[in-house]
Amino acid sequence: MSTTPFQLGQQASASAFMEALTNLQSQGAGVLKSIESAQLGTLVEFDRRSQAIGGRRSRALRVSSPEQAIKFVVSDFTDIDQANTTCTVRADSTSVSLRERAEPAEAVIRTNNFSSNKGTIQALDSAQDILRVATDDFSIPTGQFDITLTESLELSQFIVDIVATPSSPNIVVSVSNDGITYTPATSVSIQGYVVTVYLTSMEMKYIRIQITPAMPDNLNGNTFTFGITNFTAQATTFQLRSDFLSKTLQFSPQGEFVIFDAMSDNRIQYYLSVYETGTIATPFVEVNPGDAIQVGTLANNSVTTNASFPYSLGSLPSNTYLNTLKVTEGGAEKIIAPGLSPMDPGVDNLQHEYVVLVPTSLGYDLALLNGSQDYNPPRTFQVSYVFGPETVNVQLKVRLTTNDEAVSPVFNGATLDQE
Repeated sequence: MSTTPFQLGQQASASAFMEALTNLQSQGAGVLKSIESAQLGTLVEFDRRSQAIGGRRSRALRVSSPEQAIKFVVSDFTDIDQANTTCTVRADSTSVSLRERAEPAEAVIRTNNFSSNKGTIQALDSAQDILRVATDDFSIPTGQFDITLTESLELSQFIVDIVATPSSPNIVVSVSNDGITYTPATSVSIQGYVVTVYLTSMEMKYIRIQITPAMPDNLNGNTFTFGITNFTAQATTFQLRSDFLSKTLQFSPQGEFVIFDAMSDNRIQYYLSVYETGTIATPFVEVNPGDAIQVGTLANNSVTTNASFPYSLGSLPSNTYLNTLKVTEGGAEKIIAPGLSPMDPGVDNLQHEYVVLVPTSLGYDLALLNGSQDYNPPRTFQVSYVFGPETVNVQLKVRLTTNDEAVSPVFNGATLDQE
């Protein structure tokens, strides 16, 4: 962009001066517009990557830890028997609640005022929907949106889309019908940038949303972005009873019991059907969080060796869970070496005595093995192990009940943990 130069002592020209000021103003407006465009582009890219991370987090929920036999996941429909489930499943908030009868409410925002308990507020767009707060001392501010609806509505739930922020912010929501006395929401769940707010059904016109970020926009930065991009309200009533049913899942047991782990709530009943793969499904049996479900059988035998087979400790069935095998002599536990064989070269050089498993057509022969081949019978050993099915099928039924038509119990998933 060219500008008209002024030389010292040159006769002033009003038109030339105004032209220079107009050019400067245009150039400044262009710079501000490019900065705003860069800011919005950065926020959009951040939001896109945040959603990608949220998707990966949902998939990570499905990965069981080594201590878990089964994970009943409700973040998607992969493991849900949709034909027989009468609950409302919220994939975006990984939760299940009573079946809802929802009527969309004509919730129109009249005003939406933003304030912060500290820092300097800057609007990032002309509509002032996206705002940035900068703090001089790098402390984390709390941004507050005070929403006023055009008319009072009786609501029990509404959904707010917020600008994606790093990690998970702390969100506190309260509502009021007179703008003076505010009632806190019964629960607030956030999945990605979608915030679902559950309320005791009441008339409301004023909504207050307080957001405290977990960290700044950039590492070691001092700026924090706030924004509400969408608002949807519903008037909801719940059925008094609904059922959630999982598909039949399969796992490989590693011990005698698995422990059922789920949230304790007197409005939620749990039922399990557990049976060996390939057999007829068993009826559902009610269980409570913390209950142990038997899937294997414990065998505990006393074995005394003799002169005919001084190294023999008996046999194990083929369906033994080898990780449960334990052999003791006089209270001292013997070293078990499942991969060691009497036919291996160099066994004469063994420094210790081991318990080995020799595969047979029926299972395993349990034997002693040492370098001297001297076993000094009779000796008495305690042999314990667990045996059972190679794979087990399991199906979970969750029944949600309530006497309050405005509030639903919420089920967030369960696990079967290896004992």
